[in-house]
Amino acid sequence: MLFNSAGYILLFFPIAATIYFFLNRNRLTIAAKASLVLSSLFFYGWWNPKYVILLLVSLLFNYGIGTVLADENQPFRRKLILVVGITCDVLLLGYYKYADFFLTNASYLSGKQLPLLKITLP
Repeated sequence: MLFNSAGYILLFFPIAATIYFFLNRNRLTIAAKASLVLSSLFFYGWWNPKYVILLLVSLLFNYGIGTVLADENQPFRRKLILVVGITCDVLLLGYYKYADFFLTNASYLSGKQLPLLKITLP
């Protein structure tokens, strides 16, 4: 399912938005946020279910980073955790987006044919 597909525009988005706004209007803000998380997991799982695990691990990691950052008692530790969180996120993105690019360039520079990973960006 793509963002510009009829299934997304006419079915998925209206249902997800209706559930979110209904829960939010009834002051069930945690349930409303949970509905957005579940909708997101369903959306990505529709395309390829194996990436749901990657999304969940990333989500839990970033939630943990955010929880530590919310602690105002240790400013140095907060800066370090922020750097670690951003670095991990950028490395994960870089792996999925640029691994084959770096392997292609390494093959060209070394003169040896390195096999490409053919990773699909989730």
